[in-house]
Amino acid sequence: MRCSNPYLPLSRRRLFESGVGQLSESPVRCRSRLGDRCAGCSELAAGDWREVIRDGLLKPGEIWFVTLTAPSFGKAPIYKSKFGGFAEQSGWNAEEYAYEYQIQWQWDFSKLWHRTTQRFRDFAAAEKITRPEWIRIAEPHLSRSVAHQHALLRFEQPSPESTQVCLDGLWKAGWGEMTSAKKVEGSNFNASYLSKYLTKSTMTKPEGLSAGAADALNQHHRHLRSAARRHLVLHVHSMKPRTQRLYIERMGQRHLAVSKSAGWSSLTIGDLDERRRAWSADASKIPVSVVALD
Repeated sequence: MRCSNPYLPLSRRRLFESGVGQLSESPVRCRSRLGDRCAGCSELAAGDWREVIRDGLLKPGEIWFVTLTAPSFGKAPIYKSKFGGFAEQSGWNAEEYAYEYQIQWQWDFSKLWHRTTQRFRDFAAAEKITRPEWIRIAEPHLSRSVAHQHALLRFEQPSPESTQVCLDGLWKAGWGEMTSAKKVEGSNFNASYLSKYLTKSTMTKPEGLSAGAADALNQHHRHLRSAARRHLVLHVHSMKPRTQRLYIERMGQRHLAVSKSAGWSSLTIGDLDERRRAWSADASKIPVSVVALD
């Protein structure tokens, strides 16, 4: 899993330019989670989070798989055809799509999830029970270019009443109408199903686009970027120029792609990084014999 975009950190470059550092210092991985930017690093990121998800699934408790969608902002420019691929949506009109509302919803995406977990904490404190542990991953809805959430909740003290109250709190937090929840067996849940979404973003264009669908989606993206630019001008006054460019490029997406509660798993991304460093150090000490071929 080689990195496609390795780089030398700025601190090392400055040392080298001043004559202190060595040119032989190894560059570091770009660590991008997006598959269209770096296949190697995105595969590594998905694999790390897959292990974190599995570690939490193996802990005792009742597991619920929750999908939290965005509300409707209008008819999407493309749709997934039953024959495979994506096709242009008939009747799509950019003037009737609520671009400003979608950008505002994306801006408040992280606050919405925080409000959802706050409901868990408040209920657990009132009932004097352990609050559910969770891990969530944002999935890009490619036809609308808006994110929605997949989350795993683990109830360590499950009861029909407490579980239902917590799940009812999801519907009241402000998510879309397609919100759903189902109980799953932790040992049988496919962690790869969640981790694969880390390699995509709302900018990712789906495969199998017809010419008309590609043109409609490009128009949709231009309208979203224009709405994001207007949102910055009207409502945001303390954002660095580089962050502004990324915000517009990502069409209003600024939330973390993945996060978890502290108690979801004992395994962390830092632990996995440390294991890799230790493995690399040990592997570098193994002598390699070179055999000359006639």
